[in-house]
Amino acid sequence: MRDCVPALGEDQFSNDDPEASHLRSNFLSWLKSANSLGALIGLVFLVWIEKNLGWDIGFLLCALIVIVGLLIAASGLPFYGMRKLNGSPLTRILQVLVTSSKKRQAAVIHVIELQEISTSDHVDEDGEDKCDSKNICTTRVDEKTEAITRMLPIFISCIFAYLPFTLLMTLTIQVGSTMDSGIGMIQIPSASLIAIPTTFHMLMQPCYRRILIPLLRIFTGHTNGITPLQHIGVASACGIMAACIAMLVEAKRLMVVEQQGLTLVADGVPMSVFWLVMQFFLLSIMDIAYIGGLVQFIKSEAPEAKHIAPAVQSLLVGIAAWSGCAFVQLVNRMTRLGDNGRGWLDGTNFNRTRLDRFFLLLATFELVAFINYAFWARRYANKKRGYGLLALQAYLPSLRPPPCNAEAEASSCREVHGRNAVLLYAALYISAFGDGFMRACMPPLGADQFDHEDPSESRQQSSFFNWYTFGISFGGFIGLILIVWLENSKGWDVGFGVCAFLILLGLLVVAAGLPLYRNHVPEGSPLTRILQVLVVAFKNRKLQLPEKLEEAQEERSTEQGGSTEVTEIASQTNSSLKFLDKACINGGKDGAWSVCSTKNVEETKAVLRVLPVFISSLIGYMSNPLLFTFTVQQGGLTNTRLGRIHVSPATLFIIPSAFQMALLPVYDRFLVPLLRRRTGYASGVTHLQRVGAGFAAVILASAIAAVVERKRRADAAAAGQMSLFWLAPQFFLLGVSDVTSFPGLLELFSSEAPRGMKSIASALFWCELGLSSWLATLLVQVVNRATRRHGGGGGGGWLEGATLNTSRLDLFYWVVAAVGLLGFVNYLYWASRYIYRQDPRVVVDVEPSADHDSP
Repeated sequence: MRDCVPALGEDQFSNDDPEASHLRSNFLSWLKSANSLGALIGLVFLVWIEKNLGWDIGFLLCALIVIVGLLIAASGLPFYGMRKLNGSPLTRILQVLVTSSKKRQAAVIHVIELQEISTSDHVDEDGEDKCDSKNICTTRVDEKTEAITRMLPIFISCIFAYLPFTLLMTLTIQVGSTMDSGIGMIQIPSASLIAIPTTFHMLMQPCYRRILIPLLRIFTGHTNGITPLQHIGVASACGIMAACIAMLVEAKRLMVVEQQGLTLVADGVPMSVFWLVMQFFLLSIMDIAYIGGLVQFIKSEAPEAKHIAPAVQSLLVGIAAWSGCAFVQLVNRMTRLGDNGRGWLDGTNFNRTRLDRFFLLLATFELVAFINYAFWARRYANKKRGYGLLALQAYLPSLRPPPCNAEAEASSCREVHGRNAVLLYAALYISAFGDGFMRACMPPLGADQFDHEDPSESRQQSSFFNWYTFGISFGGFIGLILIVWLENSKGWDVGFGVCAFLILLGLLVVAAGLPLYRNHVPEGSPLTRILQVLVVAFKNRKLQLPEKLEEAQEERSTEQGGSTEVTEIASQTNSSLKFLDKACINGGKDGAWSVCSTKNVEETKAVLRVLPVFISSLIGYMSNPLLFTFTVQQGGLTNTRLGRIHVSPATLFIIPSAFQMALLPVYDRFLVPLLRRRTGYASGVTHLQRVGAGFAAVILASAIAAVVERKRRADAAAAGQMSLFWLAPQFFLLGVSDVTSFPGLLELFSSEAPRGMKSIASALFWCELGLSSWLATLLVQVVNRATRRHGGGGGGGWLEGATLNTSRLDLFYWVVAAVGLLGFVNYLYWASRYIYRQDPRVVVDVEPSADHDSP
C-alpha cells in the first residue's frame, strides 16, 4: 500500500502542466500528513482499546479499517488516470548489464564515464527503448541504467546514515516508559509515547511546505528550496544532533537513577518524559528530510523509475532497520568483555544499561556515515549536473489447546475455544479463500495460452489440462511425503511454514511470467451480465418476439463491435432458450438493465445450458470424497508395513496420487493419440464421455470397497489383520476416476464457456467439487439417522461405531454404489441431450466417426 499509493496519486497529475506539478508536490506533502494523522489516531485510540478492551478487539478494528480503506480506494478505480508501464525497469537494467558483459571486449566509439555499461551503445540503430533479440540496447536504456548505477553509492551510504534513526526512535520510547509520563491528571501509556514524534511530524509538514520552502526558494532558486541530496544531508545532521542530545539526557536520567537508588527497579524514575522532546523533534526532522529527499532524488534522477521510488525507499529503510538490529548484537557482544560480563544493552532493565555510551557510539557512527555520504554526494554527477496464521498457531503454545493423548484418553481432550478458535477458523477460511481464488484462475489462464481454432494448439490445450492435473497430483505426492514427515518430526509449525513459503514461491514464479502470457482482459463481471439478461428477459416476458429478431440481433452485434464472437456463439445456441431472446427487445429505454446485447444473451444461454450437466455431475462426483476418506481410514486398520518400512496412515493418500501420476502420462501420450485417430476428437473422446468413464470407475470402486471391507471385518473379528494392499484395486479405480472426470469436467466448463466467462467456468467446476463434498457429508448424516432408527449397528448408525470394526462401512459402501449408479443414469440422460457449443473435433488424417452433438 505505502509503495503503490504515492505513485498512483502522482499519476493523476500531468507532467507538462506547471500547475499540476505544484499540485503533485502538495499531494505528496498532504499524503505524509495523512499518514502521520492516521498513526496519531491509532496511537491514541487503538492503544486505549487494546489496553482496556483487549488486543483482539484492537487488531480486529485495525483489519476493518484497512478493509474500508481498500474498498474506498477500489471504488475510485473507474475514475483514476492509469498509466501503463512499458515493462519492468529492473528487467531493462538487467538486460543492459548482461548485454554489456557480453560485449565487454568490443570497441567503444563514445567516450563516456561508464564504459562498461555503455559498450552496447555503439550498435544502436532501431531507436526503440529496449534490448532486442540481437542483444542491442538503445541509448535511452543505457542512460537509464547509467543513472541507476551512479545512484548506488548514494543508496548504500543512505542505509548507514538512516541506521541510527530506528535505534534512536526505539530506544528513546523504551527509555520514556521508565520516566514520569504524566501531564497533570493524565497518564500517557508507554505505547503512546511515539505519538510525540508523530505530532511533530504532522505540525512540521505544513510549516515546511508553506513557510520554509518558499523562504529557501528565494535564496537558492531551487523548486523544493534545496536539492534532494541536501535534504538527505540535513537528515543525517539532525541524526547526529539527536544522538548527542539523547546521550546527554540519558546521562542525566542515569544520574537520577543512581541518586534515588533505583538501579534494580525497571521503572519509576522521577524525571519527566518531556526531557525527550528535543530528540523526538530532531528525529522527526530527520525522518521527513530523509524520506522526502530520497524519494525526490530517485524521481528527479531516474524519471522512468519513479513508480518504484517509494518501494526503493522502503527497501532501504528496511535494510537500515535490519542493520540496526545487527549493530545492537555486535555492540552487546563486544561490550560483554568488561563491566562484569554485561553488555551495554543486556537485559530489560534500562536502569542498569549503559544507553548513554551507546548513544555516544551512535552519534560517532552517524558522523562517520555523514562524512561518507557527503563524499559520495559531492562526487555524484548526472547529465543535469544536479499459509502464515496456521504456522503461528502451531508454533505458539498459548494458541493451542492443552496436549492430550487422543487415542488413550479422548474424553479428556479439550476442544479449542475462544480467541484460539477464532484464529484457527480465520486461518482455515483464509486458506480456503486463497486456494479458491488460485484454483479458479489458474486453469483459464493456462487455457487462454492456446487458440482453439488452431488444430495443433487445440490438441496442446487438451494436454495442458492433463498435465495440470498431473501437477496437482505430483504436488500432493510430494506434500504427503515431505510435509507429513516435517509435521511428524519437526512440528506442525514447521510444516505450515514450509507450505506458506512454497505457495509464496509459486506465486512469484507465476508472476514472473506475466509479461509473456496471452491475457484476455474480461469486459466487466460475467455474473452481472447474466443477471442483467435474466432481469430484462423477465421484464419483457409479455412482449412478442419480432419475426426478424435474428437480423436485428446481428445488426446490433455488428454495431457493438463484437460480431465475430457473437455470431459464433449465436450460431450454436440460438435454437435453445428462446425466452431469453426477449432481453434483446428494445422497450424504448436505454441502459444495460433495459436492453441487452446479443453477445450477453448468448453467453447467458451457454452458461444455463451447462447447468443440467453441472447438477447431474454433483451426484456422480459425490462418491469420490467418501471413498477417499473412508478408504484411508480403512488403511489405518490394516497392516501398513512394506518389508521394514512402515507407511504412516496420513500418507495413504499417496497411493491414489501415485496411480494418478502413473496413469496421466500413459493416458496423454498413448491412449489419447490412439483414440484421436479413431474418433477425431482432440481429447480422444468427448469431454462428457471422459467424465462418464470416471463416474463408472467410482461406482465399480464402491462395489469393490464394500467387498474388501467385509473381508477386513472378518479378519479383524478373527484377530487377524489384512494387508494394506487389498485396498489397491479401489485406490486404482479412484485414480482412474480422477484422471478422467477431474480434467474432463475442468476442460468441459472451460471450453464451453464464452471467452468473457472463462474464470467463472473454472470457478463453477471447483464449486461442483465443494458441493459434492457437502452432499457427501449430508449423505453420511442421512444414512446414520436412518440406520439408527431401524436397528443398525446395535442402536447406533452404520458409521457411529467407536471404530470401523464396530461400524458397518461395508453396507454404507453399497449405498454409495447405489447412489452413484442413480447419479450416473441421470448424468447419461443429460449428457446425451447436451449440444457442444464448440466442436471438440480436430483435423486428423482419418474421417471422424462420432457426431460432435453427442457426448
